[in-house]
Amino acid sequence: GLGVGEFPDLKLLVDWAEKTAMNVVQILPINDTTATHTWVDSYPYAAISVFALHPQYLSLDSIAKLKDKKAAAELEKLRQEFNAKDFVDYEPVMNAKWKFLKLLYQQEKAKFLADPEFHKFKVEQGSWLIPYAAFSGLRDRFGTADFHEWPQEFRAPHALPELVDEHGTHFDEFGLHFFTQFHLDKQLTDAVNYGRARHVVLKGDLPIGIYRHSVDAWTQPELYHMDQQAGAPPDDFSTTGQNWRFPTYNWERMAEDNYAWWKQRLGHLSRYFDMLRIDHILGFFRIWEMPANSVQGLLGHFSPALPLHRDEIQRRLGWFDYGRLCEPYIRWHLLERTFGADAQAVFDEFMVADQYQA
Repeated sequence: GLGVGEFPDLKLLVDWAEKTAMNVVQILPINDTTATHTWVDSYPYAAISVFALHPQYLSLDSIAKLKDKKAAAELEKLRQEFNAKDFVDYEPVMNAKWKFLKLLYQQEKAKFLADPEFHKFKVEQGSWLIPYAAFSGLRDRFGTADFHEWPQEFRAPHALPELVDEHGTHFDEFGLHFFTQFHLDKQLTDAVNYGRARHVVLKGDLPIGIYRHSVDAWTQPELYHMDQQAGAPPDDFSTTGQNWRFPTYNWERMAEDNYAWWKQRLGHLSRYFDMLRIDHILGFFRIWEMPANSVQGLLGHFSPALPLHRDEIQRRLGWFDYGRLCEPYIRWHLLERTFGADAQAVFDEFMVADQYQA
């Protein structure tokens, strides 16, 4: 590999599993997370597509050998440098992988576009592949995955097949991503079949959320509450709660087409995995939800949730004080305890005296 394990390396894990009489190899999410082209993208739960595979796992050598001798020598030098490290140096590895991927794409482009296997793949996977290639090309063109910052004509997906047409002027912007996904699928499928032939299967990872700046949010924003975020309530692990920054699902809208998006997602995962770990299975039943402008998880609520009537609380607690239970309880001694000498400055800046009594 080039500084990181790649899909063909799964065969080594399969061999080891077979020798140790194990039948399952479990892996983390492997979807593409390329949003910023920086180390931040190494977080595997913020995928820009729930269908596309991550280019970091692509084996360049399994595609073709570089014919440019100077580039091939540089690649080999970097391979030795990266592989000598005891950690994945994500950003330099990805920068190198994209550099040589682009060279391979140009080298193999004519052969690739004439390959009937690619055209079959494009037809079968086009519903997600075409939007993904368009999104990835536009992300790189405009320097951000936040499609709200793109020029107006691209903020919503329009005429995507025409945009990514191989006869178009800017096709290479998008063709690179067709090329990458085709070979990723080919290499992973080969590893999966290798394992299945030896009675060893892959167990995948399905994160509950989608990334806010993703193909999924760009193409079908109506399926998500883009004005909300998912997370977890305050607890012993985190007294301020957790904010995962993913929009929550609009289950009512999803039900209108009988959960077609979920069926497509799960069907696609079954292409590679015989088992799945669902990260945050409770999220299918209820999720901690907070406004999109929240930083921490404090201002959230469970959704859906059954409300408690004040009479029920009165019966159970023996008292009910709306101001104490339902409004922020801020008193001077709490400000002093929290902010010390800055308590007065905080009070003057943020408090209204007749509302938050000292």
